[in-house]
Formats: sequence, C-alpha cells, structure tokens
Amino acid sequence: MNKPLIIHIINLVLAIALSACGHSDTFVVDGSIEGNPTMNIRVVYTMNGQIYTGVTAATNGKFSFKAAAPDTAIVELFDNDYALLGRFITVNGQDISLNLTRSPYNLSIEGNDLSTRWASFLSENSDALQASPKQHNDVIAKYIEANPTDQLSTLLLITDFNIANSDADVLRAQQLWQDIQWKPLGLTAAFALQLNAIAPSDQRKPIKTLRYLRSGNTHATFNASDHPLTLITFSTERDGRDSTLTLLRRIKNNSGRLADGRAVYILDISLDTDTLEWSRTLRRDSATWQRGWLHGGIANPQIRHASIPSIPYYILIDSTGLQLTRTTSPAL
Repeated sequence: MNKPLIIHIINLVLAIALSACGHSDTFVVDGSIEGNPTMNIRVVYTMNGQIYTGVTAATNGKFSFKAAAPDTAIVELFDNDYALLGRFITVNGQDISLNLTRSPYNLSIEGNDLSTRWASFLSENSDALQASPKQHNDVIAKYIEANPTDQLSTLLLITDFNIANSDADVLRAQQLWQDIQWKPLGLTAAFALQLNAIAPSDQRKPIKTLRYLRSGNTHATFNASDHPLTLITFSTERDGRDSTLTLLRRIKNNSGRLADGRAVYILDISLDTDTLEWSRTLRRDSATWQRGWLHGGIANPQIRHASIPSIPYYILIDSTGLQLTRTTSPAL
C-alpha cells in the first residue's frame, strides 16, 4: 500500500536573489513588467513534491534572480498581494526571459520550448480564460483532449483547470487526469492529492468536530452541535484572505447574520504554511470572531473528508455537521 503523499513547504532565505552557485547549478531569470513598476515579487516554485518560496524585487519594471532546480520545477511569480503574474517551467542551466503584464494570461516567455508554448496558449486564449468559469475550463479541456501526450496538457490541468466549480468539473478533471500521459510525481503530487480528496456530493461526510490551534498556541475543539448554523472559512494569507475578511466583516456588521437573515457562528480557519505566517495575519486582521489554524493545508486528516477543492473555500453546516452549502464565492 502506498504511503500518503506529503507536500513539504520550504522557505528560502533568498538563494533566489544572490546564489553563489555556478550557472550549471541554477536557472537564471530576467524579466520585465508592463508599466515599469517598482515592487516586490514573490517567487514560489514546486520541485520534487516540495514548495520553495522567496522574494525578489522589480525596479522600474526590471527584475532578475537565480535559484537552484536540479530537477524540473514549476515557478510561479506573484505580486506582493499574491496576485499571480505568471508561471513557467525550468531546470538548472536554463536562462529564462519573461515579459509580464498584470494578467497571468498575457505574457511571453523564452528559455525553453514548453514555457514558450505555455505562455502562447494562455495569451492566445486569454479572452476565454478570463470569461465565465465554464469557458475557462472548456478551452483547457479541449486542448488536453486533443493533445493528451503533450506535456503542456499536464501543466494546464494541474495549474489552471478549476475543479471547484461543480461536481461536473470534478468528474471532468478526473477523466482528464486519466487521459494525460506525462505525470511527474514531483510536479503533480499536490494536484493528485487534491483530486483524490474530492468525493461526490452524496458521499461527503459531516463535519462534526474540528480540533485546531488558536491564538496563544492553545488548542480548541469545535463541535457542530453547539451551534444551529456554522460558517467555516478556509483561507491563507496568499489565497483568499482579503475576500474572506470582506465576507466576515459583512456578517459581523449584519449582527452576525448571513445575507438571507440567518444567524451564523463563524469559525475562521487558516491553512497558512506555518504559524509564523498565520501570526502575521492575526495581527493584521483585528477580528472578533473565532479564528484557528490547521497544519498541512487541505491535506490535514481532519478536513480531508470535507473534500475542499481549492482555497479560499466556504462551508456552511448545521448542528449535525451536514454540509449545507459549499462554495468558492464569498457572496453568502
């Protein structure tokens, strides 16, 4: 029996910025951003089932960095608010040239054929990818179905296909996953774990209890039976924190009620990679509702059966733990 996949998060003290290694031991990135902003750029790359993070800076729209990727890595660039700027794939020894806009669907990349084709596909289909969720997934699925052996199909599926839209999209993603041929474990493990965790709606188990870490490094246990209605939110500083805060503040200002008038208890769960990152969020939020932290992200054993497809995510449950509403939208 295979052991469960574990995705590790490793924070780099930016070897990304000033690596002392030779170029054969690094990949080198030179880029520009439309509008010539001076800004921080968050760098996140996945390699061998691990996630490495760091920060570099753009000055008047120009930036450069190098980092070590002895095996193939997917590199993602975000602005300081964690809005995605672009992605590429690379390995040590490559020189990557990027021309970015503030949209991840309008960019150009040189340095290897796969990254160039990836950027071209996104730019050529940018209108559909930024239209309705259905159009977004349709254009990706159409390419994968026509090109199941193309490595680009794998990259599009694991990074851009939205499995949070509906049960139909989950089933579609599962079929596409079966179709694609290139499945390097070090790049696809997180997607496979996420996909395998999602159960059909009629098989989702109730969330009756949840043990979490709260501020002050003490543990607490949530019991659904203590409240007629509970909204559990899942977010990270990088993914969905602003939209989650907007929702929770709206509920608070509405005397603790949803838009339809129902009173609701709030359990605001952070899935940040570590407690240090979560602590920064706590200091900034100044919230009055119950907040907690779970280690391991959506792979945490307590919520694996909840089948959370993406972050941020919102689940409304009753006193038995039955999942009444599941959504990516903060419009509750």
